[in-house]
Amino acid sequence: MILFNFSKKDYIIVFVFIFFVSIFSIISKTIKYQRQKYRNDAFVSKPEIVSQILKQNSGDFYIGDINAPIEIIEYMDFKCYSCIVNFTKNFDTIYKDYIQNKLVKLIIRPYIVYTESMYASKFLLCNGVNMKNDSEKITLIKASFEALSIIDKNKNDNNNIFIKNLLNIYNKYNINTTEFHNCIN
Repeated sequence: MILFNFSKKDYIIVFVFIFFVSIFSIISKTIKYQRQKYRNDAFVSKPEIVSQILKQNSGDFYIGDINAPIEIIEYMDFKCYSCIVNFTKNFDTIYKDYIQNKLVKLIIRPYIVYTESMYASKFLLCNGVNMKNDSEKITLIKASFEALSIIDKNKNDNNNIFIKNLLNIYNKYNINTTEFHNCIN
């Protein structure tokens, strides 16, 4: 007694269909497992690591009231195009609406992607943390962005010329550079 009258071709099609369904099932289970594993191993699932990164350090460069109830931590590279755009477009609004009203403290931490910004970042941390006036700190940041955009045009500069150009920009903004060489060495 034959229940179904299938040709050889029909059996092959059914076999291939079952094969691909099985493979798809295995792949989806693997992906689901990997996602779950990633979630379990993810950085944000480790509160002790997150709290260490977000903890305020005594050497942090910040703008605003040190006791402000909200902290914004920005990791910045002075040659990063997105960092420049963010700072130039959003900073004035954030400063006027939140920082001046002592609602927010902005902590800027260098995240060096481009080696040229290393000197500006070192100087920011070394000299900037001693600045008490927000306007001086903001001028230092703007000067660092400007210096690196000008220096970027002269990519063949060696380190001595690079540092000289950086110092010239800082002097233009009347930023005290006496400690500059101590900071970068």
